[in-house]
Amino acid sequence: MISFRESHLNRLGMPRYLVIAYQTAENPALLQKLKELAEAAEGARFVLLVPATASQHLKMVSVRESEVLAQEAVERARRRFHDEGIELAQVRVSDPNPIVAATQELADAPRYDGIVVSTFPPGVSRWLKMDIVSRLERMSSIPVTHVVADSEPDES
Repeated sequence: MISFRESHLNRLGMPRYLVIAYQTAENPALLQKLKELAEAAEGARFVLLVPATASQHLKMVSVRESEVLAQEAVERARRRFHDEGIELAQVRVSDPNPIVAATQELADAPRYDGIVVSTFPPGVSRWLKMDIVSRLERMSSIPVTHVVADSEPDES
């Protein structure tokens, strides 16, 4: 749910962006894009949405384990964003399916000025195989920016 403060800031013309990322949340390409958005519009606010998807290298992961792993990713991303001078208004762990997560978020807090989706490169990204960018563009009337991470996931 959008807070009164966030709603007020949005009405004052301070743009709000939904950032959807998990393993690429700390990637320099995403951080650079968010810095550009923040510089283009003073007071830009970012909400980081991290779908609790299972880790690629684990054979079996429970829903709870997925949430714990996603929460750990959130905490790392929160520190990295802070270190890079990017202010996060909110951070949320959400549904494992990034499309469902985005749909729920946009229904609960519809006042976004843009969506930024961060994925691994084509051929590596499971989200791109799901056609996340096109699907988000079709389901929303706000601009969708796709950022491709500079590297592939660690296999460790």
